[in-house]
Amino acid sequence: MTSGILFNTEKGSRVIDEEFMVPEFIGKVTLNPSPYISGLFNSGNTGITPYYTNSHQVNGLPDSGGRDIMTFWRYPDANGEDIWFYPTSSVVTPVNGSVPGMNIYRRNGRVLPTMPVGYCFAIGRAIASANTYGMRSWDGTGKLIFDSGNLSLKIESFLSISYGYQISNYVIPAASNAAILLPDTYHISDVSVGDAPEYPGSGNTQFYEDRGGVRRNGATFSTCMANVAAYYFNGAAYDRDASSHSGNASDLSMPIMNASLYD
Repeated sequence: MTSGILFNTEKGSRVIDEEFMVPEFIGKVTLNPSPYISGLFNSGNTGITPYYTNSHQVNGLPDSGGRDIMTFWRYPDANGEDIWFYPTSSVVTPVNGSVPGMNIYRRNGRVLPTMPVGYCFAIGRAIASANTYGMRSWDGTGKLIFDSGNLSLKIESFLSISYGYQISNYVIPAASNAAILLPDTYHISDVSVGDAPEYPGSGNTQFYEDRGGVRRNGATFSTCMANVAAYYFNGAAYDRDASSHSGNASDLSMPIMNASLYD
């Protein structure tokens, strides 16, 4: 079967050669207000105090028909608080038991009274709607990939963002209704310090974990690499020098949609 769009009308149908895929909106999700992980991950003489972590998972996922789920998040106003949000996964595979969640980093351990809201979209093949008029599209193998009877993802704009250890601010029109797909980045460093001469790793070790977070104040979105864990280990027995990254830190594209379309 060739790919294309079948357009049904009272006068018949026609096929247009064009192949694309549009994620389908399948429902909203809320976060469990009770964190499944909570704590201040800090010990020893690290020189800094990290943010307190509360990790929340969604209460339940809408049925995706076995398809992967991509989640856009709408964030509450931070009201000037020093707080950062970090989605734990932008795309999950529910058949593997994966669920999206949110880490909330604050300067205190209290649970945030107003949680972000997630907007879920199924990606991959489409599931046919009950509509008898509209447009449908198939890929080259005959799989349905678009049905106009389903509510599909509409991107309003893309914002180029960067993460740094200084706060970066971005203005988004109608930000109170904006839901975003936040690019992921983190940095973990594990470094030996104070080694004895000719004995690498014989001294002490510093460990730091930083996560690329976002927050909203009015129409302003801010990003920053927030320190969320800091440890100092005495007398490391081996060379612990290591560093790992996930994602880039600059010139990242952040998709933005109008959440009001899906409320």
